[in-house]
Amino acid sequence: MQTFQRSLFLGKTTRTEQQGEHLLQVKIEGEGPIAAMIKELIDYNFTSSVNASVGHEACIQSPRPPAWTNIFYTIYLPLIAMFFLQVLFNFIIRRIVLFFVLPYLFRKRSKARIIQLYNKLLFGRINERKLARARIREAVRRKQLQKAKGG
Repeated sequence: MQTFQRSLFLGKTTRTEQQGEHLLQVKIEGEGPIAAMIKELIDYNFTSSVNASVGHEACIQSPRPPAWTNIFYTIYLPLIAMFFLQVLFNFIIRRIVLFFVLPYLFRKRSKARIIQLYNKLLFGRINERKLARARIREAVRRKQLQKAKGG
């Protein structure tokens, strides 16, 4: 990228021309060394023409390494924190449901029976996901067979 950038801007120059004139009339009355010096300064009049070519080399930034600490603190650290919080809260929410919510739903059941029911619910959810994925795979397979037959 830097080579492309340098080749694009290296040969380019900008030409500027500037001409100007400023008239100032000051009348100094007095005699002495200071008055003479001020008169000489004011009488200093010159005309100049500025014709300069300026290249783009000053505008091209040289490549520099990325700020890895900034990248770590703004991208990787939040990702790691979100991952750990997701795992932690998933574990905590399951335990809260298991030990505080389900005993109120099933008051007359023993704790072992509640754990068994909770595990049965979890396995039912997992099986539903597996069945849904199998249905999707079957639909995709049927669609591919129809395309292969020319339908």
